[in-house]
Amino acid sequence: MDPYRWVGVRALEVALVQAFCLMKLNELKVTLAKQILESESESELRSVDMVLNQGVNFELSHEQKAQLDASHSRYLRGEGKSYTRAQMLRRVRKAVR
Repeated sequence: MDPYRWVGVRALEVALVQAFCLMKLNELKVTLAKQILESESESELRSVDMVLNQGVNFELSHEQKAQLDASHSRYLRGEGKSYTRAQMLRRVRKAVR
């Protein structure tokens, strides 16, 4: 295949993938908008407002990522501690108090 033609085919593939992602993004926007409009839960709507308007940051720092990676490695080696769902709920509720 002619290398210039390959570049054209590759560019077309990239454009199609980008269009597909944009289409999926638009579908997600519509789905979220419908869920918001249909919601009767004040706490749910306030949560959405907080995330969208108050800059809630879901990014982990490099240090946090390193801590998670280290913890996961210990778990995979059988050295880490694991909890049942009930134990985790108790721990979270205690931490929130």
